[in-house]
Amino acid sequence: MKKSIKEKGQSAGNYKKKMLSGYNSKLLNFIGSSETIREVSFNFDLFIKNSVLHKKKLIRRELEWVIGFTEGDGSFIVSKNRNFFILTQKSCITLYKIKKFLGFGSVTKAGNYFRYIVANNENVFKLICLFNGNLLLKKTNERFKLWLNNYNNLNKTNIEYICGPTVEQYKNNRWLSGFIDAEGCFYALLRKERLISLRLSLFLDQKGELDVLKQIAQEFGGYVVIRSKKNTQVNLDNARLEAERINVIREANEEYYRAVLSSKESRIQIIRYLSSYSLLGDKQISYLRWKRLNESDLQKMNRKKIENLCKNINKR
Repeated sequence: MKKSIKEKGQSAGNYKKKMLSGYNSKLLNFIGSSETIREVSFNFDLFIKNSVLHKKKLIRRELEWVIGFTEGDGSFIVSKNRNFFILTQKSCITLYKIKKFLGFGSVTKAGNYFRYIVANNENVFKLICLFNGNLLLKKTNERFKLWLNNYNNLNKTNIEYICGPTVEQYKNNRWLSGFIDAEGCFYALLRKERLISLRLSLFLDQKGELDVLKQIAQEFGGYVVIRSKKNTQVNLDNARLEAERINVIREANEEYYRAVLSSKESRIQIIRYLSSYSLLGDKQISYLRWKRLNESDLQKMNRKKIENLCKNINKR
């Protein structure tokens, strides 16, 4: 199928109106997934309709991952009335993957970091098609809304902001995989005891977003804590009642929360999830080491080797 992006002689205003006029169900053929599309949490129709000409195939799972990664590390910036979208990483590998997934943008070096940048107005519009209605976190939606308003004012358009979806399950899409790549922390603590004893955890930290962290913790058998200014943790799960894994009743003054997935049950579920929806960023290296410790007979492993694995997991 040939994708026509802009007809010859068409004005920019009419072009945008045509792009926003509706969805074409046939464009779903461009989604390269072996599964039938039965999940309605994310809608990529408009992005697919307006994707770049050279991008012959768009993978739904990759787009879900990009959404999750953006909610962790993405920046919607307005500077001098211009719209910029920026992702910053220590390594350029993940950023080049995102550029490949989307089919546009540039990767540049800034000091000791690398940045994926979208500044071109036409590509900014493509990102609006991707993100509008697909963002989960409150803070990301608020930043995107301001970003969209600036685009409308600058281009004399009237693109309506669409509130993000309500995701009740995180195990059937790649959003969480992208979010872990951006914000997750795999952790391994080797206790100083005669017998080898490890505490293995996955942490997800956020300022606010308690509801989302509660959902993730509940689904994977974890719990949520408040992170205070002194970096101490206050358990919010009411003694981890079995009837309700995390029972947060009161509103806490602190705004920093952490979802903790550390029980054997939680770790098994995370490994099962990431076996289906693998990490695509730099966290994959730490995860594979963490997974190895989870699945090994620690009493048969050399203690020094375990120490090195823990050190390499925790430093990333």
